[in-house]
Amino acid sequence: MKIKHSPLFFAILLFGLLYRALFLFEPIRDDEGYTILNLAPKSIQTIRSDYSTSGNHVLYSILTHYTFKIFGTSRMKMAVRLPALISGLLIIYLTYVLAVLWTEEYAVAYLSAFLVAASLYNVFYSVNGRGYTLQTVWVLVLTILCFSLPEAGPISPLQMALIAFLEPLIPYTIPSGIIFVIPFHIWLLFWWRRRAPATWARHFAYTSLGAFLVGLLLIAPLLHDVHVRGSSSPELSVFGELLHRVCEGLLPLPVFFTLLFVGLKRHPRASNFRFFVLMVLVPYSLMAALLNPIAPWIKFVTRCYLPLFPFAFIGVSCGIAYLFRWRPSARWAQRAICAGIILILLEWPASAAYTVSRNPALLYFPQRPILLRCEQLIPALSRTLKPGERVAGCSFYTDLGAAFYVTNTLGFHGFYSLYKLDQFRINRLFLIAETAQAAEETCKSLGTTAWSPPVLLIHDPPIDIYVTRRLRSREDNS
Repeated sequence: MKIKHSPLFFAILLFGLLYRALFLFEPIRDDEGYTILNLAPKSIQTIRSDYSTSGNHVLYSILTHYTFKIFGTSRMKMAVRLPALISGLLIIYLTYVLAVLWTEEYAVAYLSAFLVAASLYNVFYSVNGRGYTLQTVWVLVLTILCFSLPEAGPISPLQMALIAFLEPLIPYTIPSGIIFVIPFHIWLLFWWRRRAPATWARHFAYTSLGAFLVGLLLIAPLLHDVHVRGSSSPELSVFGELLHRVCEGLLPLPVFFTLLFVGLKRHPRASNFRFFVLMVLVPYSLMAALLNPIAPWIKFVTRCYLPLFPFAFIGVSCGIAYLFRWRPSARWAQRAICAGIILILLEWPASAAYTVSRNPALLYFPQRPILLRCEQLIPALSRTLKPGERVAGCSFYTDLGAAFYVTNTLGFHGFYSLYKLDQFRINRLFLIAETAQAAEETCKSLGTTAWSPPVLLIHDPPIDIYVTRRLRSREDNS
């Protein structure tokens, strides 16, 4: 089916771009800092084989390795976030395409694309240098590929190869993607059996073998470095937060899920969508609770379910489209339905503004003031550093701010961890601290070296800058 692109679609895409651009240059976040300082500057081979922490979204880290070569360290925010931004915009387009394939109704496609463009959770992860939007792209591409196949007849080797390649790419981007791949592969068996009764077994076997081999090839370098981690929160609470996040800043939760139910139940062309929902999306939504008893080392968080959002928005759009066409006999009911739909569509800006005002951490995160002050102070301080002088933080976020903004100014050679001060012969240290007590405790914990009491250099809440000097080796003193 040929997909048409009208000016309205490009207007929605432009809206999505501008909305995300508002938050593209926010201060760096913790996981982004890890990617920048510990992964992006390393070789591709090292990135592919390093899973010492779950912070390495391998495929995303590989992409940032190349964006850093293009933008350099002076534009680190753009370098680390550009793949997520492009993926976020692709999600809008792919949702539009999938809605057209499923419903053959462009009104549903426009509404679905708009809801993706306006979803605060999608916006957040489109400007966060992590692999969640990239994984969502693979999920949508895989789904579109399957529904683009002919209604009947054999499946080509190229199509089987693409499916076999895309399936393992989803968990390779983020390991939790396995909770989508498992039910999807089961759905694929029933789907092909219905569409190609004579050849489905052979096609399914070839595709399964190909997906297994590709997955093994991708994860083999990581197997020696996988660490077991337990889940840090009850999985049913993750599912509860998912229900809240999927409609956050868009519609009230009861309205959202009422429209979703109406769309799945009543839309005349949603039969394929309903089958996919029952076979894939419902098990996918509950997979965390199902897997936790047998695989407690797999950690699930709400953002692991970001690929679910476009499907939910398509269902809600189907519900709105159905109500818009519904013509009850009573004239007052017709007017009430039309007024309700208009209110639903106009409610988004108010809902988004209310959500952000009540929960600014959704897009701005709680540590923003600390990192924003680091962004303002540390670059100028970094340029005055002499040999033997370094900047460091006294807490996780001040140390992240110090590491990022020194690196942003001086390059990757400009920052050394507090744990390497002796190795690099640092004699003077500028400490970024939120309290004087934090600066004093840091001085007492600096390895085998005695340091002078910290002296306040700059007072600029929520952070202060202290200076301390190396005195002597504690071993020599003893």
